[in-house]
Amino acid sequence: MLKNFWVGVLLLLGLALFSLPVYAYPDFSISISPDSVSMCPTSTVGHERGMELIIRNEGEIADTYDLSLEWPGPEWSGFILPEITLGPGEESLIEAVWITPGTDVKPGTYTVTIRAESKSGGERERELEIKILSCHQVDLELQKSGETCRGIPLELEMKITNYGKHEERFYPGASVNWAKFSSDIVSVESDETVPLVMTLEPPMEKIGIETITVSLKSLDSYAEDSEGFNLDIEDCYSFDASLEPARQSVCKGRPTNYLLRISNTGSEEDSYSIYAPEWITAESDTVVLASRESRDLILEANAIVTGESTFNITVISAEHTVYPELRKIIGGVADARECRGVAVFISPPSSEICSREGTEYQVTIKNIGTVSDIFILENSIGELEQDKIALEAGESGDIKLTIEPGSVSPENRTVKVGASSEGVHDEDEAELIVENCYSAGITMEPEPVSVCPCFSAEFKAELENLGRLPDNYTFSFTSPGNMSGADFEESLELLPGESETFGLEIPIPCDAEAGTYGIKAKAESENTETVQEAALLVKAIKECYSLELSAEEESLKTVTGRAVVFAVEAENTGKVKDTYRLILVGPEWLYLSRGEITLEPEESQTVYLYASPTYGSELKEYSLELTAVAGHSTAELALTLEVVQNITGAEEPAKPSENVTSAENMTNATGNVSMNVSFPGTGQFIGEGVALSWKIIAVSLIALAIVVILITRFVILIR
Repeated sequence: MLKNFWVGVLLLLGLALFSLPVYAYPDFSISISPDSVSMCPTSTVGHERGMELIIRNEGEIADTYDLSLEWPGPEWSGFILPEITLGPGEESLIEAVWITPGTDVKPGTYTVTIRAESKSGGERERELEIKILSCHQVDLELQKSGETCRGIPLELEMKITNYGKHEERFYPGASVNWAKFSSDIVSVESDETVPLVMTLEPPMEKIGIETITVSLKSLDSYAEDSEGFNLDIEDCYSFDASLEPARQSVCKGRPTNYLLRISNTGSEEDSYSIYAPEWITAESDTVVLASRESRDLILEANAIVTGESTFNITVISAEHTVYPELRKIIGGVADARECRGVAVFISPPSSEICSREGTEYQVTIKNIGTVSDIFILENSIGELEQDKIALEAGESGDIKLTIEPGSVSPENRTVKVGASSEGVHDEDEAELIVENCYSAGITMEPEPVSVCPCFSAEFKAELENLGRLPDNYTFSFTSPGNMSGADFEESLELLPGESETFGLEIPIPCDAEAGTYGIKAKAESENTETVQEAALLVKAIKECYSLELSAEEESLKTVTGRAVVFAVEAENTGKVKDTYRLILVGPEWLYLSRGEITLEPEESQTVYLYASPTYGSELKEYSLELTAVAGHSTAELALTLEVVQNITGAEEPAKPSENVTSAENMTNATGNVSMNVSFPGTGQFIGEGVALSWKIIAVSLIALAIVVILITRFVILIR
């Protein structure tokens, strides 16, 4: 019955699909002839110029079409009949269509798209290729920038090219009124290039960058072009001049100097001439300076008249004929009078001695005045053989300065000697290097030293003779408190620059308290003494000796006769290597994989605790305690094992580790016990096959037939 029912359903579905109606859909075409034209800007192409645009309704029903134009740019304009209605099989020539390129459209090939859109759905478009010709076009070629000096004209050559079809006249122009052209109107044949000279005459007051727009317009058509030009107007020739000092007192008849500074502040090289009175002599009469360069010239003045003498220095640029303002006059004053003067010189300028030695300097005093004089002498270090000296004008005298042995301490010093008279003073300096010829230094390594109790700290102490002479030293070492067993004393002789290294070993008692201790090394001689200290850091016992015990599982369940294993991780978290004795407290059926372990710092090892409750063991929770004992540290780990009647599901007890396959080499907590351990077997997966019914096959074939019928109907509708 069920089979007949499905066959009837499929027959009804097939009849329904074949009885569906087939509808007619709209269709149309659009054509344009010709599809490519050539024209000038501002010309118009359309039906009057031979363009035929035809739309044909190729469908079975009447339809209305929306017409539109798509431009290649905003410079284009035109019109097309917005809408047209056609009957089935009817076609129409569209006469109302015009296309016009604007004056700004450059020569080239462009595409205008003509689009028709059906009201019933569907869209067609055609492209019209339009080639824009160079009917009226001009190109102005001009460099982008130039430079000139303030007030200096600049000539530029432009090129005018007529790319149009006819000869045309062009009128040049500029955005500034100080631009002149070699011709007011330029006639240019088709495809001809004509030069034109533009002269820029910037006003004298203009400086900086001036942006100028140069234009070219046709007198016969719409053709035009323009170019921008940046003119950099530089202040090429300018300068500053100054005199230092502008006023000074001088000794009558004695030359004195003034400083004349000339700075070229322009952008071009320039030459300057210097003019001065007869009693003033310039280092040079002329000087040539590059742009932004400055030069100092010495002017030597020799005033021969007592009192104030006013003078003028004139500096003139080589370009002053073009720029009259490039001329500067600088005034100065020389106040001449009778003079006193003194000069002091010390020899040698530098001297090196030991702190127990002495030395001598020669001091020269010179009267540089114009009259005889007596000079009072003073000094900062040592003894002068006299404290005053009388000298004629231009005369010199020598005086001895003595530094007595042992009178100065080791350091760098400055020896000063001065000479003074009425209104005049001078002084000179010499360097005195006083060295400690007996000096020593101690260096201790490492510093600081960290060490654990029960170990030894090792230092190295280096004693070096830093002096200039040999010396005999007594070297001693002192350690703190109850570590004094390492103290010692030794005598030795060292040459200059020679050193001796001592190895120091300090045993740290096991009961030493944690903290920082001072270690002192000392060297002394008859001439010098030096002490150096180092820090000894004694660490705490807990920091040096420490162990951690941990287990992934600290609580397990099992039943009588079934073994479980605890994996215990032992890690040395201290700073030294140590050996630990393992003690297990619990029932007699507990075993350890080992009874002692030795670990380096940060090393860890796994210890296995094997638990196998024997028959008759009490069903309860057992507390197990594993203790690791070393000389200075102890670690404990508490574990729990619950022995139950039976375990099911998720409570399946943990199996022994794969690395623990027998009870060999295991240590019993209370004695030796022999026992057999068995493990559960592996379960099986049983698969069951499923056979396909013939009914399922029949339904699949019917569904496939329906899909084939639907695809066939869809193809018919599309056609």
